[in-house]
Amino acid sequence: MPHDASQSDDALKELTVILHLQQCLSHRRNFFDRKSELLEIDHQRLRSFLRDSVIIEATS
Repeated sequence: MPHDASQSDDALKELTVILHLQQCLSHRRNFFDRKSELLEIDHQRLRSFLRDSVIIEATS
């Protein structure tokens, strides 16, 4: 019987590690998704700024 308890403990430890790794991957994915959104916003602002600059130069 102690052998079964040991196997259960090992299985529980493995499961805990797997869940922790999944959580880390999820956080990392969320981080990179957010970074991607911010870069897209920066890219849109830059394009808008450049477009406005060209319009201002053309009308001056």
